[in-house]
Amino acid sequence: MKASCGFQDLTVSDWYAVNHEKLDKLKWTEFIAALRKCFLPRNWVATTEVKLLNCHQREEQTFDDWVDQVEKINVLLCSSTSAFSDDRLRSHLTANAVVDLRDFVAKPTTIAVTDYEDWKAMMSTRDITRVRDRLRMLHLINAHAASRSSKVSSSGVSSMPTAAGSGGKKHPLVLTDEEKELLKKFGGCFKCRRFFVKCRTGSCKTGPPDGSTYHALTMADVDAARSRRDKENKSSTVAAVEDIVTDMDSSSSVVAAVADLAASVAGASVDDGSGSDTDNFQYVAPLSVPHLSFTAIIHSPSEVASPLPLLIDSGSPTVLIRDDLVSQLKLRRRKLPHPYPMGNAWGEGRKSCNDYVHLKVSSPDFAWSSVVCQAIIVPSLFAPVILGRPFLKANKLLVDHASDAVTVANTGFDIRNHPTPAAADHSHAALCASQRRVLDELRERTRDKLEATEANILPRVPAVLAIREHLESVAQHEQLLCENASMKREFADLFPSSLPAVERLPTDVYHCFELKQPDIVIHRRQYDCPKQYREVWRKMLQDHLDAGHLHPSNSPYVSPCFLIPKSDPTAEPRWVNDYRLLNNNTVPDSHPLPKIADILSDCAKGKVWGKTDMINAFFQTRVHPNHVKYSAITTPWGLYEWTVMPQCCRNAPATHQRRRFSALRKYIGKFCHVYLDDIIIWSDSVEQH
Repeated sequence: MKASCGFQDLTVSDWYAVNHEKLDKLKWTEFIAALRKCFLPRNWVATTEVKLLNCHQREEQTFDDWVDQVEKINVLLCSSTSAFSDDRLRSHLTANAVVDLRDFVAKPTTIAVTDYEDWKAMMSTRDITRVRDRLRMLHLINAHAASRSSKVSSSGVSSMPTAAGSGGKKHPLVLTDEEKELLKKFGGCFKCRRFFVKCRTGSCKTGPPDGSTYHALTMADVDAARSRRDKENKSSTVAAVEDIVTDMDSSSSVVAAVADLAASVAGASVDDGSGSDTDNFQYVAPLSVPHLSFTAIIHSPSEVASPLPLLIDSGSPTVLIRDDLVSQLKLRRRKLPHPYPMGNAWGEGRKSCNDYVHLKVSSPDFAWSSVVCQAIIVPSLFAPVILGRPFLKANKLLVDHASDAVTVANTGFDIRNHPTPAAADHSHAALCASQRRVLDELRERTRDKLEATEANILPRVPAVLAIREHLESVAQHEQLLCENASMKREFADLFPSSLPAVERLPTDVYHCFELKQPDIVIHRRQYDCPKQYREVWRKMLQDHLDAGHLHPSNSPYVSPCFLIPKSDPTAEPRWVNDYRLLNNNTVPDSHPLPKIADILSDCAKGKVWGKTDMINAFFQTRVHPNHVKYSAITTPWGLYEWTVMPQCCRNAPATHQRRRFSALRKYIGKFCHVYLDDIIIWSDSVEQH
């Protein structure tokens, strides 16, 4: 089939390679139906139809772009009953177009056009006019807004005094540094250049003095102004009530402000002394404040960390931790499902982070501990950790910027107001010395009790009796070893050294794969195999083929498998079948496993115990012939399927437990218990055992 050469998705390509003999015989429509059934969700037609019905034209979107979007969605529905015809597409476009186009559609000349392509061309021509008119209107609105803004800005600027030659007052000279100091010290105004006045540059209505009669300010002017003030006022502190009229967008409002003279001087606007009327207001809030930090201990699995200053940032959308701190504390790195984009406050230098850790912190005295939060690892940070909004929200913390307090919402506990304890010595020598002190104290407190116990309670055992007990124990151990070897020789057929042949397995019980949705076909690619395990894997595969556990397959259900090395380098690796997708589609078997507590309670009845561990236990149950196809696995040497119950499938433990429990049902709880492939037996004596 020519279409198979253009598959870009590896999963689809593998699916075709496995089933090409059957697929090549299909017609094109049948092949598309099989492809959709295998890889698309069952409700894809309804989902695509809803997406098409919800597609509306936006005001800024052209008619041609919107029609292309609608028709692309409709192409996905081809060869299905939900595909829109030309008439239905025309009705949908008419109903969901913008208002201007809907009015145009209602005209008789548009209704008279019956051909779909001609109708689209007519609508596109009308939409070009609509878009042009819309752009022209937006341009006019922006131009009007710009002119309005310039008028507002110009109305707030005072005009400079006219020059002497034009009939106005001559502008005085620029203030000297000495004059500025006198005006600042004695409550003067930089604009009208008078002392002990309540006006300031931004609110002065008097205006600058006449430059033709102006002379440099001196202490004599200060004394003269003080004399005039003392005559007018009886006290040195004056409460001034002033009206500040602000003109903004042709509307006026009057604000009454009451302040004493010292406060007005401190909060007044400041002139640069150049004689200009431009207002330079001094903001009363500080330009910057220190960071809000929280000294805390980070929980680490490797060592007891020292307290660190962590930055609290209620504006950060996430929690950040520095990379070198993660390495130092040996926190476990975890992968993010998607890269997290990072950037600075100017939107430049954007990068992405891929790892995160679980972060938990406590106050230095451990009076408060946080819940576990996710912290993204960043390569560089000016603080060890930035505790953002996720941390504050998860721990229900309230940040009070006025008092620099961070309190728990439900208790009112302030996590910042706790002194940092002195850094403890956590070296190995210090820990050993601490442990020795604890042991010495414990030994000293229990010395009297130990002496009383040895003298009065515990009888002293003679040396001969102790030797006799040891020899009896050794003899009993050797007897048990002999009995164990004799039992293995007597029942040698029950202790095979190779895999059990499938012909010897019973045919009255089978393992079945009951699927939730039988029409779902699972097909996955094979994993890579390291070269050092290829020969071992080939030998294991051949052993299963010789025993009849596996045989070649042409099943459409394909699951991958791989090897996991054991801790013993001389032992064969463990064969693992990746049946995760098959297990998700399998109806669970609810047969229970026995409780460990019940097993231990019953074992306490005996004095002699024996345990049998079944080897290749799962391979001793056949798979139902009709369900063998579901167990197919892909290997580097081809596709095979299991005739015996494979490991890693969902209901294998339940099937195995049911078989063992059924075989030993009347003995369970009396002198034995079964837990999967382990059987424990107890008795009162070796002979009874």
